[in-house]
Amino acid sequence: MSRHVFSPYQPLGTDTNTDDVHATGYVFHDLEYSRLVNAEASSESFPPLIREHSGTTSDDEEAETYHTPLTASRLADPTWLPYTLRWIPLSLIIALYLVLEIAVIVVHAVSSRNYGLVTDDGSSAIAVGTKFVPTLLAVVSGLLATILLDDVKRTEPFARLATPSGTTAGLALTWAADTWWSALYRSWPSPLSGAKWALPCTTIAFVLGFLAVSPLSSALFISQDVILSETARFSQLDLNSSLPIQPAPIATTYFRTISNVLRNLSTSAWITDDYVVLPFWPDGISTVPLAPILPQGNRKWSAYTTIFSLDLDCEPMHQRWDSPPPPTNRGSTNLSLALVSPTGCTLKLDLGNSSLFYAPPGEIWSGISNLTNTLERAGLNEDNSATIFGCTGDEMLISTTEGNYGFYGTNRTDFIVTGQICRNTYYVGYSTATAFLENGQSVVTINATEYHESRMPIPAETANSTAFDNVFFDSNWTVHLDAGRFSSGDLGFDSFYSTGPANLLSALYTFSTEEMIADVSIETKMQRIRRQFFAEILRTNFDLKTTKDVSETSGSVSTTSRRIVVVPSVAIALEVLIIVQAILIVVVLYLTRLSRRPLGLTEDPAPIISFARLISYSPTIRSIFGRQNITQNSASPVLSNFRFQLNNGQIEARPVTTPVVGIESKPADNKVLASRSAGDDKEPNYFPFWAIAMLFVVLVATLVAIAILYRLSMSRGLYQTVFVYNIDISVRGKSFGQVNPASIITTFIAIIIGLWWGSFETTLRRVQPYLALAEGPVSGDKGVAVSYRSSYLMWSSIRAMRRKHWLLFLLSTGASLSEILTIAMSSLWNRAPGTLPDTTSVPRTLELRHVPMVSTVQLAVSPSSPDSSASLLGTIFSNISTSWIYGATTQLSLEGPEPSWSLEGWSFVPTDLSGISLQSPQHIGNTTANAKLSANVTMTTPAVRARLECSPYDFIDDTDLWLTKWDLTNMDVWNTSINPVDLKTGYELVYSTIRHTNQ
Repeated sequence: MSRHVFSPYQPLGTDTNTDDVHATGYVFHDLEYSRLVNAEASSESFPPLIREHSGTTSDDEEAETYHTPLTASRLADPTWLPYTLRWIPLSLIIALYLVLEIAVIVVHAVSSRNYGLVTDDGSSAIAVGTKFVPTLLAVVSGLLATILLDDVKRTEPFARLATPSGTTAGLALTWAADTWWSALYRSWPSPLSGAKWALPCTTIAFVLGFLAVSPLSSALFISQDVILSETARFSQLDLNSSLPIQPAPIATTYFRTISNVLRNLSTSAWITDDYVVLPFWPDGISTVPLAPILPQGNRKWSAYTTIFSLDLDCEPMHQRWDSPPPPTNRGSTNLSLALVSPTGCTLKLDLGNSSLFYAPPGEIWSGISNLTNTLERAGLNEDNSATIFGCTGDEMLISTTEGNYGFYGTNRTDFIVTGQICRNTYYVGYSTATAFLENGQSVVTINATEYHESRMPIPAETANSTAFDNVFFDSNWTVHLDAGRFSSGDLGFDSFYSTGPANLLSALYTFSTEEMIADVSIETKMQRIRRQFFAEILRTNFDLKTTKDVSETSGSVSTTSRRIVVVPSVAIALEVLIIVQAILIVVVLYLTRLSRRPLGLTEDPAPIISFARLISYSPTIRSIFGRQNITQNSASPVLSNFRFQLNNGQIEARPVTTPVVGIESKPADNKVLASRSAGDDKEPNYFPFWAIAMLFVVLVATLVAIAILYRLSMSRGLYQTVFVYNIDISVRGKSFGQVNPASIITTFIAIIIGLWWGSFETTLRRVQPYLALAEGPVSGDKGVAVSYRSSYLMWSSIRAMRRKHWLLFLLSTGASLSEILTIAMSSLWNRAPGTLPDTTSVPRTLELRHVPMVSTVQLAVSPSSPDSSASLLGTIFSNISTSWIYGATTQLSLEGPEPSWSLEGWSFVPTDLSGISLQSPQHIGNTTANAKLSANVTMTTPAVRARLECSPYDFIDDTDLWLTKWDLTNMDVWNTSINPVDLKTGYELVYSTIRHTNQ
């Protein structure tokens, strides 16, 4: 048999009637347009020119190795599989997915149990591990799924050809599925397609990877403030040694009560508006912490402890005149009235004859048992005739306006008396209390439900409640706060009376009985005073305790820390998706074994020379593709008349009507082929201009958008809703974390860009050998014997660079960069609290005073009296709630807050800031509570400060100027006989001062 030499420099023969004539044509596979080399129809070896360039190439790539003609032994053992479908590589891919699944489950469990993974200290390792690593692993797993999909997809036609009955050309020779949706649609198993489940499973695994796993991986970790809690040993005050608790108020007790009520000053963190908490503290604190600010830093203390409280229930008492109205002509009549409550509690008062009646304004707050004596001292119990009946309360408040009939001046017909009848109850109970720091102040809260379920009236063995009432209504209040010194009646002298704790109550109303009578919520203020004094008595008992009077208990210490947290909803989604991918790949492993999915291949069909061998031995195939410019469209009518089968390493064709395999093939009708291909010789366009232009526009738009966003981020920050919005994932009210869509969207955009670019790169990797042949004669390792089908990213770039395939080198390098872009875009955002600077106009309505302030007051004494200055100052500073004298006292003695608009001794001119809007400029999520909005205002404003400058007084250093020294042994001046023996020298100040003055 003659040997024919193939030369790329001369045209190929066109005669297809004999087996030993070369043929030129096209085969349609996976949308590749591959030019076939000349091949003999015999089993002889290939021509020397091809063999010369078909050994192992210079870079030792197995995919480029030229195989010698098939021998009988090799034809009988078609066991070739792509690398990714072999046992070990595919098992390693499955193992990677299982490792990723376990990793996600572990970090999810650890984060849920430990309230996060690690503390976010802002280090580079934390940033890389939480922002880049998840997406990097997702990209790697997605790349492996891509490689697996490519290998399953390119071997699918051969799997169909290798079936015993063969397949049609549309399902093998001209079958194409470049895109994933095309592969999923065209490979779905059906009776007509002959497809199996290997390709659909691989496609689904790939789609889950790039559509779900990669975008979600960017949102797996977030940095947020979490509370870490751990069990700790606590110390607690032990009151057992001092039971029953005896009230023993001291001056500090009254001072603290007055400061809290009038100045809203916290005197101890353990005293709240409603409760008194028995102090507890963790080990390591040497003293009992009773101050308003606890030494806890950012830690939160929680323990089960004793709680005290006091409830005061009151009902109003209304005035009822029991005597005729007083005359208006200065006549006389006996006055009597009664205070009556809705429940029938009655207080009857005989006020005496109207001609001599005068009642100063004031308040009486007293226990029922001592009320009549108190009324007599206030002039409201004439002849000790007041009577009380029908009352179940413990105490009563009586408020009166100034009353005068007859002798002292104009008749007063608006004399008003009102009251409150109250009942108090002291409670003790137990609850879990929590102490924490908020806005610079220590706050103690309790479980109110738990306390109210366990509370009970304080038993006598714990505290004597009667003794607490007695000290509360004691007259010692007047020593610390005398309401009579701050107010005077209309008659011009001190006439305001107040008893016991009513002195403090009247101070809340600037000692105006009219305001007290008009206040319908006076009960609330009474209860506040009652509770605060009770709390301060307990605090006084706490002060007497030392660290030896403690007992041990257990509790928890919580700290707020910025930690890396796994988003539960994202973790659950990834766990489901990854395990589904792993299961699908296991199915692929099972289905792609040669025993279930034979390929009938002995080598990789990707190189041109390998695929040419598959079709070179069939006269029918050669006759079909034996003409130049043959296309898929022109060949389809002829191909539909045949079924094709891969048998003994060769693709054979037989007519559709032939019932058995291996019959003689029928040559194709050249006239039909010629007529079909006459007008269809246009070369395919692998890279449409519109697709390249659109990709370029998308890349430029992405670059410009990132540049603009970066600039805005560096200036004012990206605070708009579209960047910070959170989606709360919840099921039946249970939250599974919040997801910021911004990172998912940017990652998805990068994935789309990568897939778009990858489509160009994948196409060029398939057609690059044909492009090289089209340019001119090339060696086998650059043309017929090379394939880039199984080379990806940088490996493809390196191979292309070695062969000087520069366009493929650029596209493969870009494909590698697109994967890096995906990782970078997933880490584009860092969501954290921040401040938004803005400029606004602040109206200024006040300025520093340049002229004296003139006030008109009514003095209780004559202006010429020596006490007039004291009376004037007393009138000016009567408002204890606002006076700087009392504010300075509480600030210095009880560590109270500085006044508003003051700092470190400076007093700034107040400015009206009510016009500043605190409306949120963003919406961060439907169920996410906005942080408390606040505004820090920076402005220039005048300020004043008092300064006390001191310097040494040199006069004191010269003792001769202010000190006279006497010699007590001088008998001419002193009677030394009566002096003690040791008395020699004496000193005198008065004489020396006079002498210095004279000088």
